[in-house]
Amino acid sequence: MRLKIDIEKSIEKGKLIPKSQLTSMKDLINSCFFAIVFITCIIGPTVGIPVTITYTKVILILIVLLLFATNFFLVNRMDSLTKIENKDSKINVKYFHSLAKENNWKLFLHSENILIFNTTSWFLHERQLTIIFDKKNIFLNVMSFGNHDFKTPLYISKDKDELNQIIEKIKNNAT
Repeated sequence: MRLKIDIEKSIEKGKLIPKSQLTSMKDLINSCFFAIVFITCIIGPTVGIPVTITYTKVILILIVLLLFATNFFLVNRMDSLTKIENKDSKINVKYFHSLAKENNWKLFLHSENILIFNTTSWFLHERQLTIIFDKKNIFLNVMSFGNHDFKTPLYISKDKDELNQIIEKIKNNAT
């Protein structure tokens, strides 16, 4: 993902907030696009002239609306940050760099308050680990991106598993 994150707003709201509003619009357009494609491909051919409402058409329309709402909900949920206690930022930054080296993650961005790693790169899929450092806390997020850096909820359970594994490693390192 190639966006700049507003660190202060992200910490305040508990989710990743991009500095550009175009990214949020891109997610909405993505959800709308999939709903329109589904309507066109699945429901479109079933609608005849004259238009008659049948139970099948109503059920298909409800399924499309449910898929659209689920996709939109999951994409918005992917931005949430997980908060853990930060005892020493410098030690944690070094630990994340060693963890990245151990797992062959590629460093995408390193600044004073944020680290972004590309943890997985497949054909049209990318998984990103975002780490935001505050004086008292570390905020973590793992999310997957598809083609053209669109957030994809297809891998949300795997993202959550990877986040939990990272949190466990951090807790084991702290003791």
